[in-house]
Amino acid sequence: MDSLFKKVLYAGVGVVSTATEQLEKQINEWVEKGKLTEDEGKKVVDDLVSDTEAKKDEYEGKVRDYIEKFLARFDFPTRDEVTQLHSKVAELEAKLTTKGKEAVEQVADAAKDAVENAKDVAQDAVEKVTDAANAAKEAIAPIAPKADEKEA
Repeated sequence: MDSLFKKVLYAGVGVVSTATEQLEKQINEWVEKGKLTEDEGKKVVDDLVSDTEAKKDEYEGKVRDYIEKFLARFDFPTRDEVTQLHSKVAELEAKLTTKGKEAVEQVADAAKDAVENAKDVAQDAVEKVTDAANAAKEAIAPIAPKADEKEA
């Protein structure tokens, strides 16, 4: 829409520019013929330029108002709304990244704790199995023939 607005505005500026050039030529002719003094001619051109600037600003405002009303009819988001949405998305992405890093750190910490606990459980199991094996040896020692006795 900005492109359309610019095209309309430039077309209007072109028309005004052409009209201003034509008027300047006509005023220069009048000055040469003595129908206007040079100061009067300058004043006319200056007034025209001043009025043209004021009209351009007025015209630009009217066109903007028209475009805004047209866009409002179709519920298009404004540039400010789109900018706000971009900011919100960037904010949420940053939060997500931060939360993701925190979650990874928590999982890594939990995994380290789980590995340490597993090592402790495994060590306890090894100790219990060793104790049970030693107890079993001691329990069967009196009833099991000794290796020396078997050979004899």
